[in-house]
Amino acid sequence: MNAAWRIGTEGEGLLSLAASPEGRWLAWGEKSGKIRWLPLAGDPLIPQEWGRSSGWVRAVARSTDAALIAVGDENGEIRLWDLKGEARDPLRWSGHRDPVHALAFSPQGSVLASAGEDGWVRLWRLPEGTLLRRLRGGAGVLRGLAFSPEGSLLAAGGHDRHIRIWRIPEGRLLGVLRGHEERIHALAFSPDGRILASGDHGGWLHLWAMPEGELKHRLSALGGPLFALAFSPDGSRLVTGGRDPSEPLRLWRWEGQSPRPVPLPGVPAVPVLALSFHPSGSLLCAGGAEGWIGWWALSGEAPVWAVRSEAHAGWVRGLAFEAEGGGWISGGEDRRILRWPPPSLPPARTLEAHTDWVRALAFSPDSRLLASGGDDNRIYLWRIPEGERVGALEGHTDWLRALAFSPDGRYLASGGDDRAIRLWRIPEGALTAVLEGHTGDVRALAFSRDGAWLASGGEDSTVRLWSIPDGSLRQIREGHPAGIRALAFSPDGRWLISGDEAGELRRWSLQEEAEPQVLIPSGKKAVKALAFSEDGQALWAGWEDGEIRILRMPEGALQGQHRSRIEDPAALVLFPDQGRWIAARSDGELEVGEA
Repeated sequence: MNAAWRIGTEGEGLLSLAASPEGRWLAWGEKSGKIRWLPLAGDPLIPQEWGRSSGWVRAVARSTDAALIAVGDENGEIRLWDLKGEARDPLRWSGHRDPVHALAFSPQGSVLASAGEDGWVRLWRLPEGTLLRRLRGGAGVLRGLAFSPEGSLLAAGGHDRHIRIWRIPEGRLLGVLRGHEERIHALAFSPDGRILASGDHGGWLHLWAMPEGELKHRLSALGGPLFALAFSPDGSRLVTGGRDPSEPLRLWRWEGQSPRPVPLPGVPAVPVLALSFHPSGSLLCAGGAEGWIGWWALSGEAPVWAVRSEAHAGWVRGLAFEAEGGGWISGGEDRRILRWPPPSLPPARTLEAHTDWVRALAFSPDSRLLASGGDDNRIYLWRIPEGERVGALEGHTDWLRALAFSPDGRYLASGGDDRAIRLWRIPEGALTAVLEGHTGDVRALAFSRDGAWLASGGEDSTVRLWSIPDGSLRQIREGHPAGIRALAFSPDGRWLISGDEAGELRRWSLQEEAEPQVLIPSGKKAVKALAFSEDGQALWAGWEDGEIRILRMPEGALQGQHRSRIEDPAALVLFPDQGRWIAARSDGELEVGEA
């Protein structure tokens, strides 16, 4: 399963990315000169399996007071959970002979309405689940169902293209709304009860004035079927979801008497089938085809969002938030009912000192220091998690491109466009050596596991090995067809892996004189990142086109292959022992991928 989320960036966007060794902190540098970091305590979208249905989950609903959750499936079974009760197991009953497509709680939570394939609406007394009455919903399948906010009206619509309105609780038919030319998939009342929204298979959104039933607006909402509708709790927003190759999820804001669409970022280009607003109105949850689920924080000027793909095996058919401060429930075609934690991406902290682009970041081995360097030719040291600046290292005469801490944290190596590598003693920041020899910009640095060697690579296509701490040049390795972009020592110190701008990956022996092995020939975009697993048996390599390969070492046989949804990532970090990676796009979109 993969997850993606958005982080805030300023200026022209993100340039560099670094994660602490244990994966606890994530930091990124921006063209604005600012550095931002946040705690990355696991994945913000990890659910627990709450239950299983006897068939595909077709509908999920929550009572207004968040005390009850109902789930309907393709076998006509309904399950009811009392979230405030002690019993974990749900109440179950066979409500329909055919699939249940829609569920709705009355505002008081005393009645549950269900509708589906058989064309009947059934009303159930809660919490015992006793059938109160049946209402004929017309000819064909029913897919849309909604109570008015005060609970006196119930609307249902489906394949016969009509909407029927009943008076509740007596079940008296008040009228039939006609106007749709395609079958109806979704219904929703506005929180004040003055508008009934309906969506159909042609992507048309109808807004009806209630209780008169007068059609006020007919809008082409999507370029395909409109499957889901949801009003925000304050009624200021309406969300439509469905099948549209360019914009399957759309947020509408009211301007005067009519709504205007507002695009939402980070929406997968696949159909949306389920929507739910958090009771506070600040969060929107959506799910759809290919099992994806995402949420959008709507309180700020620009939405912050997170998406997990393949959350369910198959389409997500139902979503419902729990009480305010809680998570949400999802159900899908894999028959699983998942309970998600409250969506929370902690706000990023900002570190300010650089006056130009931040191109290089590195965490110390103990994760207590963050080093940053950029186009102002300066290196700053920051104490984490306090965010306090504790050092400023000067000496470079051109842009900084690469930073690396020694395994014991005693040294920091830096390199960039002035072609010299500087070795600094940490924490005092004293310059101990200047390593010269490269004839092109230095782009990559790596320490051996025992700290005795420093490898460097750059635009001159050479790999150089330096002895630490004296900084004497010990070896020069040549043969790459393009400039070096990434380096990694094997944990046992036997091998050095180098990747270049042409996409070539080479393995160099450090214990014997031998020709390098070309693990991956040139022909791809630049190698972006390299990392060994702790046992040295796997090498992870990432390229600029978003491809990530896992190679079995030392022979270099392909063990696994993955592709980030982010093409041409601005930055990439690899966690072989955690089985995941983080790719970042320049606009601040992040993806956490799992192998």
